[in-house]
Amino acid sequence: MSRALHSDVQIAGDAGAHHASGSKTLASAFQPVYGLAQQKPVGYEALLREVCPDGRLQLPAAFAPDAGEADMVRADAQSHAVHLTNAGKTLPARHWLFLNIHASTMGRDGYAAYLASIALASGLSPEAIVLEVLEAAEHSLEELSERVKTYKDAGFLVALDDFGIGYSNVSRVLRLEPDIIKLDRSLIQKTARDGRLLINLIHVMHEAGILIVAEGIETDEELLFAVRANVDFAQGYLLGRPASDLPQEASAAGIIDAAFDRLRAERLGAADGMRSDVEGYTAALHEAVRRMARGVSLADSCAKMLRKANCIGCFALDGNGRQVGPTEWGPAVRVAEQKFAPLSDFHGARWDNRGYFQEAISQPGTVVHTAPYLSVTGSQLCFTLTVALATTKTPLVLGVDVSCPPLHLTGVYE
Repeated sequence: MSRALHSDVQIAGDAGAHHASGSKTLASAFQPVYGLAQQKPVGYEALLREVCPDGRLQLPAAFAPDAGEADMVRADAQSHAVHLTNAGKTLPARHWLFLNIHASTMGRDGYAAYLASIALASGLSPEAIVLEVLEAAEHSLEELSERVKTYKDAGFLVALDDFGIGYSNVSRVLRLEPDIIKLDRSLIQKTARDGRLLINLIHVMHEAGILIVAEGIETDEELLFAVRANVDFAQGYLLGRPASDLPQEASAAGIIDAAFDRLRAERLGAADGMRSDVEGYTAALHEAVRRMARGVSLADSCAKMLRKANCIGCFALDGNGRQVGPTEWGPAVRVAEQKFAPLSDFHGARWDNRGYFQEAISQPGTVVHTAPYLSVTGSQLCFTLTVALATTKTPLVLGVDVSCPPLHLTGVYE
């Protein structure tokens, strides 16, 4: 059970020691942060609560949106003492304690050393503490970058909180080099159904050495998206509400396991569907390239493929990857949409930088295919099959773009 402290207790080491007005009981509430691969908590976020006379817990007034900066910093420092005292004896070994910290608090002279000292006094090392920083307009990138480095040098891990709202952006994240970013709930809600950009962003962050937490997970669909997007950690009411106790068991493991099972089933089903599409087009593509070698036009050679409902279009490339003639469009094309009309003329376009050309030209007579990607028209997902004619003196590569169903938005085949 969390130990309650009173806000009229002096904060040791605080310059110009202060007291909160009155006597209010403050308590910690801990919300689990689950490792999705581990399917168990890897840490707990500590949230400060004021105990009302009737026993209800509420957010302290000092943390209200209209609170002044001085009150915020004072309450911030006090919350750290409360949480570290409460978690010191109950935080399981090899778990993180996530602490919110205001950027102004980080800027106080000597606060990194002070925070490390009270952590050690509570039985926790700085390496076990993740400081969640929320950016604000009044803090320049240079100032915040210096502060982040100071706390990382002191042994703390640093997370940028609420990414996706306010002042956060990719360039700032890469400049600040945090250990972790926490995706705001609103970002997850907006992208849980179609999250190509966020999935790619997560990939970029991982390449930069940054781990990802998805906050505010409340539904099975949001959890499924987090698993699909290769998010590292998840937090939210679906997995566990804030509580004064630190649960020792992974009570949400079954929920996470079910999300992995759903994703696996979807991917297997999608893979079967794509395999069927590839097989259906392969024979037709071989037949079409042989007809083109005999001088038959692209449209007539590809007539069978161009009648398929999910065919976007067929095209021919010379040995240098330059398109010969226009694309012959199939039933699935969306180029007719006015906003993509400038992208519809590919005669003479160069595709020698594309993997589907390079692979085909290196394996004459073999049909190769790509993973799903956004078509150059910008209007739909597709995959491309190509084959290079093996017998002609003048190399020829024939290709077909095939529309993908919505499930392919998730990068199933990559």
